[in-house]
Amino acid sequence: MIFNNILFAAKAQQIFLTSVFNNSLEISYLACQKDKILLLTEKCKHLYYLDEAGNIIGEQSIDKGYIKNKEVEIEGAAWLKNGLLITNEKVGEILYLNFSVGTVSKVDANYDMSSDTGSQGMEGIAIDSTRRLCYVLKEKSDHNESMIRVFSILEGQGAPRLQFVKNVRIRLLNNEWRFADAFYNTADDQLYFLETKKRGYRVVKVKSSDLEKATGENLVNPILHKDLSGLINPFEQKKFNTNIEGLALKDGSIYMVSDNATTSTCSSSILGKGKTLLIKVPF
Repeated sequence: MIFNNILFAAKAQQIFLTSVFNNSLEISYLACQKDKILLLTEKCKHLYYLDEAGNIIGEQSIDKGYIKNKEVEIEGAAWLKNGLLITNEKVGEILYLNFSVGTVSKVDANYDMSSDTGSQGMEGIAIDSTRRLCYVLKEKSDHNESMIRVFSILEGQGAPRLQFVKNVRIRLLNNEWRFADAFYNTADDQLYFLETKKRGYRVVKVKSSDLEKATGENLVNPILHKDLSGLINPFEQKKFNTNIEGLALKDGSIYMVSDNATTSTCSSSILGKGKTLLIKVPF
């Protein structure tokens, strides 16, 4: 049944996007704010605002400030005050998009993340605003595990500063899997992670208290929240891209979006590798 531009099927809702998203926009970040959905491109430095039915209600370029005319690989972002903390996997750094002043700055972090690139790069970022903590998630490391870099969030001029606290090792199901995104859920005080492999999609979670107690010697074991493989895979046959890269939680639903990149550079004027998939499922 189709109603208000949303397809209801098997406990899932596909939010249909306009044909703009058939092009290679390479969406890497998804956020839900009140009645809006935000989608951010990985290399083209463009932000789209959608309504809940998938219609574009606004857009803006973030090719400004520190990243003006620079190549970037934006893999994750998280809301902080009037802006977004953003991971730039191209060179292993954190950026801040300040909506109030309309510019992008590099965040001062007293920890070298320049090696957090490529297949072991900074794939997600999450904010616990109550504890003033920032979690930067690596895609994977060696030995069936990955790493969460934990920072305290400090005040800065124009952009926040990050003070390194510790690294926390986190287990992957096995070395076929990788982490694709992270989200802190205030409602239950847990971090949720999108864990993927080819045709495999899991949402796993870790209690914040377990991360607080963890030391460099511990290996944190996430708990499976939902295996969504059987739900997502059928969309591949409908010519949607199922490389799920973005994760958000809102009002009892899990939102996910796919990255339909065709080339290794910004190529939004050509067709993507399948259509961008935006979907939500019950939490």
